[in-house]
Amino acid sequence: GKASGDNKTEKVSINQHH
Repeated sequence: GKASGDNKTEKVSINQHH
């Protein structure tokens, strides 16, 4: 997400997904 909060969650999800 563009929001700073969502940004952290998204990166973590992406890292776990990969």
